[in-house]
Amino acid sequence: MLDILLLDSDDRMAKSAAPNRFNQPPQRILERILEQRQLNRHEHLHLTSLLLANHRLTAEERRQINQIFDQIQSGQIKLVDEGKPLL
Repeated sequence: MLDILLLDSDDRMAKSAAPNRFNQPPQRILERILEQRQLNRHEHLHLTSLLLANHRLTAEERRQINQIFDQIQSGQIKLVDEGKPLL
């Protein structure tokens, strides 16, 4: 199932029609990705959306998101799709 993320007028992530794992605080999502060393396409899109939508992230959350993107490029974190590595 594909979850659609919407932005409200305050540039905050609004709930999609179906409940999803992105209702968690960004810090919890970031900690899981850094611990498991992998993320899926939806999580990658969500992190990208948080940055591009100028979401209210702390400096530390922004640093961690950038760290995750750098580690994807260096192969330290794997981008996976339904449990299968993409990179």
